[in-house]
Amino acid sequence: MKYAWPNGGEIDMMEHLNYDTIVYQTVHSNYTLYEGGADVPPHFATCTLKPGDWNVYGVDITEDALVFHLNGVETFRYPRVDSIRGQYPYCLPMYLLIDMQIQGGWVGKADPATLPVKMEVDWVRHYVRED
Repeated sequence: MKYAWPNGGEIDMMEHLNYDTIVYQTVHSNYTLYEGGADVPPHFATCTLKPGDWNVYGVDITEDALVFHLNGVETFRYPRVDSIRGQYPYCLPMYLLIDMQIQGGWVGKADPATLPVKMEVDWVRHYVRED
């Protein structure tokens, strides 16, 4: 692959841990992970979701910024910084992944009493600007 992870970037428009009432919106790249760029500019934010309800997540990918949304409200903006080489690889082709972590280093161990679990996705849309 021409742009192996993390050089090609990763955009997490929604990461939800267990029963939290927040979600994380995060970007990853070689810059944020290995070159000390996690805080300049900040590479993630959290926002409150509607637990037990349908939530609509989105991210606008432009040449100048990644703009994250939750339920129609802008929640986080990750800007391109031209003076930082390799900081913004997000205009490259990417895969769309929809998955759910049950357990692991970040979310902890799964409680067997809560299994099985399910994730429901009502719809996914992808738009490309024509300008």
